[in-house]
Parts: sequence; structure tokens; C-alpha cells
Amino acid sequence: MLPALATLPLIAFALWLLHLVWQNGQAEARRDLQQMATTLAVALDREVAGSIRELQRIAEFPTLVEQDLAAFHAYARELVARNDGWDNVAVIDRGGAVVLNAALPFVPRPGIHIDLPHIRATVETGRPQVSDVYQSQRTGERAIGVAVPVMRGGGVGWVLTAGLSYEVLSRFVGEQLYRNGALASVADRQLRIVARSREAARFFGHPVTDDLRAALAASPERGTRRLVTLDGAAVLAAWERMPSGWTVTIGVPVGVADAPLQRSFGGLLAFGLVVLALGVGLSLSLGRRISAAIDAVATDARGLADGDPIAERRSSIRQVSTLFASLREASRVQRDKEHAREYAVEALREADRRKDEFLAMLAHELRNPLVPLRNAMNVLSRTLPGGTPQRLAVEMSDRQVRRLTRLVDDLLDVSRITQGKIALHRGPVSVADAVADAVEAVRPAIEQRRQRLGLRLPDTAPVVLADGVRLAQVFENLLSNASKYTDPGGEIEVEVEDAPDAVRVRVCDTGIGLPPDQLERVFELFTQVESSRDRAQGGLGIGLSLVRQLVELHGGTVSASSEGPGRGACFVVALPRACDTTATA
Repeated sequence: MLPALATLPLIAFALWLLHLVWQNGQAEARRDLQQMATTLAVALDREVAGSIRELQRIAEFPTLVEQDLAAFHAYARELVARNDGWDNVAVIDRGGAVVLNAALPFVPRPGIHIDLPHIRATVETGRPQVSDVYQSQRTGERAIGVAVPVMRGGGVGWVLTAGLSYEVLSRFVGEQLYRNGALASVADRQLRIVARSREAARFFGHPVTDDLRAALAASPERGTRRLVTLDGAAVLAAWERMPSGWTVTIGVPVGVADAPLQRSFGGLLAFGLVVLALGVGLSLSLGRRISAAIDAVATDARGLADGDPIAERRSSIRQVSTLFASLREASRVQRDKEHAREYAVEALREADRRKDEFLAMLAHELRNPLVPLRNAMNVLSRTLPGGTPQRLAVEMSDRQVRRLTRLVDDLLDVSRITQGKIALHRGPVSVADAVADAVEAVRPAIEQRRQRLGLRLPDTAPVVLADGVRLAQVFENLLSNASKYTDPGGEIEVEVEDAPDAVRVRVCDTGIGLPPDQLERVFELFTQVESSRDRAQGGLGIGLSLVRQLVELHGGTVSASSEGPGRGACFVVALPRACDTTATA
């Protein structure tokens, strides 16, 4: 049984470790592929931005500004011939009439009208625009292009457009790939292919696959997923949306993406089997030795019970040899253990007292330099112009100092409560007002994370006999905790219930939730939720402990509930009502 009990946990741990290695390898592959997509999106955005800047420079060309269209036509034809990234250059007036087309012989006002969204947007906004795939009225083929305004009389007079070569864009996209077998494609805002590192001519203007369309609908900005390409290949794909609205997608064949991980997984599995075999063999040998030693100990124990003398024994197992001696000195050891237990209890009490004193001293010592630090940050922020790196660094430092101040204040409050040095200034307090104060204090953090906050108040404003500042601190800590552990875009709801027996305040969120075994532990000092997905969000684990202690000082209770990890949590504060002290809301 000993080898079996020893190897079963080892096997379970090995299987868990293999599973963890596989998951981590998959996550690393996805992160690497996402970084490739991001890099390619940045590079392509710069390439398109370069074409826009060049076209803006041409829009200020003297012959165009002076409306010498014949001279500008000759220059535009040379420009198209010299720039292999442009298919054509044209000048279009505000009504969509073509004023000049470099692909055609020079004819003032050729009589062609163009109605394209990116040209209309340039006229309306006065800013450069990048098009989606459209059908050229001149050639009947699919095309893409950019447009910039030609300013005349303080407004947009004409629009200068250039057709971008999808072949050049595709070649540029292919040159950015550094992973063997990778496939890159670029889709416009209508999810039609603009460029592709392979078979660009075949798929230009073709809609993306349905599974990529569904993936972009679920996560439009960026993401990774296993997909099937237009040519039927299964790939691990990552996508990134460009500022222009185009989407860059990079795919690596599933076999290529999983090959390094499979090799590592196979090597680790083989090594694990060897270690398991060695462990089984060693545990069998050790088990036989321990079994023989235990039989001898059992014989001596029966002899001790019968009053027989115990023979001197020796064992190669140090623990068994110690056990032989312990049978002869059982009573002395028992007395020593009792004395040791009493000493340990007293030592724990002394350590707890010293811990409380240390926390109080630490909080005071940390709090002293924070006020001058915040004042210095305030002075620096007023003397530095906005938007500069120095100003941003000062603002970031100020946010962290405020966060540290809050942590130190909470730590100081916990220390005061523990030592019985905190005093409550009780008086009639409107619970709705205390909740409103807490909401205003936490609102910047909630708005920064784009979370939705709901507030439900009763028809009458319940009043409790409490310290208003401390009560607002309780609700502020609960709201801050809910915001911290709720994803951006999540929901937080605060409800005040005027019940006959007590006033209850519920703070519920759609965040990470709580496992059932941690619903009570979250209120313990220096305790954090073990299922937290992002430990960087955690603090010292004193906020909820402070909440419970302040609520209990007011004669109330606080409890937590959750349907499980990932399903949000709800904290309920119940406070005793103040007799005959209510006001109409």
C-alpha cells in the first residue's frame, strides 16, 4: 500500500503538470502570434500613413494650387510611373466630378463623376481617408485608395486621390512575416480582402471566411482563435484592428504552431515516466524496510504492555531507531511536550501583541512622508504643461501615492480597532447620503474602467445612529473592491433596503466571484481571494477586514455571497435602525 499511496499523488501531479505545460505552451504561442499581428498592423499603418503624407505634400504642389492642370497632369503621370505603390492619381471636385485623371490623356473636365464613400468623407471632414474595396468606374476592377483634401479659400476645394496597389501592399505584408509557414491578410472595414501574403490576386476583394467574421464580431479589436483560411487550411490565427478600421490577421498552420510544444510535451512525458519508474522501485524497497521495522516496534510495544523488558534494538532507519528509544522514555517526553505547548501558547500571544504594535508603528511611519509627497506632486503638476512625459509621470506618481495613502489609512484603522483606540462619533446619519458620498469617491475609478453603476434607493431615506465618516468609508471600501475585481465594462449595483428590522445595503458586481470556501475568509486580515485572475489588482487584504470591524463597531453585520468563480459577488451590510428617525426622500 505504501508504494501505491506514494505513487498515486505523483502520477496525479505529473498529469496536472503536463496539462499545465500544455496550457502554458498554448498561451505562449497565442501571445507570440498576437505580438506578430500587432507589429504587422503598426508597420502597415505606417506604410499607409506614408502614402497619405506623400499625397498631402503633392496636394500643395504649385501647379495644382495655381490650377495649372496640364502641368500637374504631366507631373502626376510621372509620379504614378515612379511610385510602384500607386496605380493612379486623380483630382475630383466637391460634387464628385473628375477634374483630372493621370491614367488618361489630359482633358480638362473629362465628364466623369465618382461617388465613393472615402471621397465624400474627405469633402465633409476635410481629413485624409482610406477606402474600402470598391469597383473602379474606369476599369471595372476592384480597387482601394486614399484621398486627401486640396484646400482652396479656407475650405475643401478639390480631393486628390491615389489608387493603392494591392500587390505592393501584399508584398509589403509578406516581407514583415518572420515565422515559417505564416500567412498574413488584411481586410477592410467591410471585411473584404485588401492584401494577402499569398495568392493576393486570387483573393483580392473576396469576403473573409464566416468563422473569421464571427471571431471579429465577438472581439473586434484583437484576439486569437483557431480558424480555417479561404484556401481551406486550419490555422491558429491572431488579429489586430488598425486605426484606419482595417484588420490585420496572421495565421500559422496548426501543425506548425503545435510542433515545438508537442516535442517539449513528449520529452517531458518520457522523463516523467522514467522518474515514476524510479520512484516506484525505490518506494517498494523502502516499504519493505519500513514494514520490517514496524513489525519489530509492534513486538516491543506488546512487550511493554505485558511488562516484559525491552531489548536494545538498532535500525538503519533513523526514525525507527528513535522510536525504539522513545518507548523507554514515553512519560518524560510527554511532560516535555506539555511544557513546550504552554511555552508556545505564551510565545504566540506575545508575537500577536508585538504584531499589533508593529502594524501601528508601521502605519504611522509610512503615513508621515505621504502628505509632503502628495503636496510635491500637486506643485509639480501645476508647473508642468499638460501632455508632456514629465506631467504624465507626475500624474502617475500622484495616483500611486493616493493609493498608498488609502492602504496606509486602512492599515492604521485596523491597528486602532485591534488596540481599541478608535472612537466613533455617532449621530443620525442618512444611509443614502453615506452611499452617495462613497459613490462619488469611487466614481473616477469606475469610469476609468468603463463600468456601469446602478443605484437603487427606497422611497424613504432610512437613518441610522452611526459615525457618518466611518460609514461612508465602509461603503467606499466595498465599492472599490467591487470595481477592482470586475472586468472593464462590467456592472456594479448598489441597493439600499429599508427593512423593518434593519437597514441593509447591498453592493453586487459581475466580477470574478468567490469560491464557497472563501466567503468567510475574505473578511480576515491580510487574506486575498485565491481565485483572483490578476494578482496585480490585489492590495494588502485589509479592506474587507476593516469593513467588518467598522460594521461590527456600529452593532451591524456584513456578509458575502456568490454563485461561484466568474459569477460575481454580493456583499450585504445590515445596520440597526435609529428609532423614529426617518425622513422623506
